[in-house]
Amino acid sequence: MALAYVSVNRKYFEIIYDSIKSVRDLSFILALTDGTVLARHPQQNNDVSDQRMPANSPWYDAIAQGGGSFVTPGVFGGQARLASTRPLQGFPLAVSVSTSVDIAFARWRTQAIVLALGGSVFVACSLFLLVVAGYVMRSLATSEASLQDKSESLEHSIAERAAMEKRLVQSQKLEAVGQLTGGIAHDFNNLLLVVIGNLDLLRDTVPQGSPELDLIESSLTAALAGSELSNSLLTFSRQHAFKRETVDSKTILGTRCACSGAPSAER
Repeated sequence: MALAYVSVNRKYFEIIYDSIKSVRDLSFILALTDGTVLARHPQQNNDVSDQRMPANSPWYDAIAQGGGSFVTPGVFGGQARLASTRPLQGFPLAVSVSTSVDIAFARWRTQAIVLALGGSVFVACSLFLLVVAGYVMRSLATSEASLQDKSESLEHSIAERAAMEKRLVQSQKLEAVGQLTGGIAHDFNNLLLVVIGNLDLLRDTVPQGSPELDLIESSLTAALAGSELSNSLLTFSRQHAFKRETVDSKTILGTRCACSGAPSAER
């Protein structure tokens, strides 16, 4: 009769549990790296001595790579599950955790619905802003034409006044366009911030290599391009370009503190 004694740091399991305890419908398997199942929770029967990981299971590939995630058809539960396994360093043991695919992707589906609703609101707001911009531009064009007709009728008698009025109208037009452009770009940038944030969070929940990740990456790239466009519009509305430069905040703060703390010449 032989007795095997294995000791594992409890903190190792606490870290794993803290990272997965918010997920429902979990099952745990403790197995040897050769596929022999030593313990399973929840247990389906009291005897696990004859249970082994299937020979063609991706579990073996994950063990060979030092751990990883994969989709299993559910050998012990008969239901497709999303599994993650990790070998214990220095021991021929591996811990596997799995949950059903529906529960694992429930959060992703919720975020996708929220993102779709947010996108619809964004499109509606954009169309509304475009309609308002077109109306304002037509109003400005009509006002300019009316003032131009009046200027031509009085051109011979009050040429100087007509020229001043024309310059004033042009200035008002540019100011109105600049304010409108800045307002649209600001609202557009705020909406893009929500889209980019949700896409970034959604990207962290999707496994690497999945087709959904490619869609998320392309959407995030397009949203960032839109943000750059809105920044360009904001630059136009402010009538000056942004100047990007590297600033040493430590040097600036040190100079400020030295100036505020130094005694004055009068003292």
